[in-house]
Amino acid sequence: MTNVPTGAANAAARDQYWVYRPVLNLIGTSEGTDKGRGYNETLGYGIMLDGKVTKGKGPTIDLVSMTLDQVDAVQTRMLKDPDNRKLRSSAVGRYQVIRTTLRAIRKQLPGRYPGSRKFDADCQDEIACYLLGQRGIDKWLAGRLSLDTLMRNLAQE
Repeated sequence: MTNVPTGAANAAARDQYWVYRPVLNLIGTSEGTDKGRGYNETLGYGIMLDGKVTKGKGPTIDLVSMTLDQVDAVQTRMLKDPDNRKLRSSAVGRYQVIRTTLRAIRKQLPGRYPGSRKFDADCQDEIACYLLGQRGIDKWLAGRLSLDTLMRNLAQE
């Protein structure tokens, strides 16, 4: 007998990130990506790509079919975009991960995030869960971290 809630085993079989899914969904909603292209969204709904300001909707790119190396190249182009001078952001994907963060994760875990790995939904969810873990979500889930502390930690991400 375990303390697993009824249905949790089935949920886990369908979604390996089920325990984090409410927070992941909150981030997707608060970042605004869920009202746009979700896992394929870039900063400003695509307006910071290749030096083109497109009044709210930029060129469509398929991030989920790109490798991590290709995503890095897109993020580098975003940072070189003259219209991005003020924001200086390279946020991509459902969780709006910036190039600095993605590069740091890849450096820490090169075997897990090689340049050839696809930046698909599973990869993005995994990266977001890794970042949540770095900020203490597992300690909070285990009752060893207050909600206030978790929220402060997450706000720094």
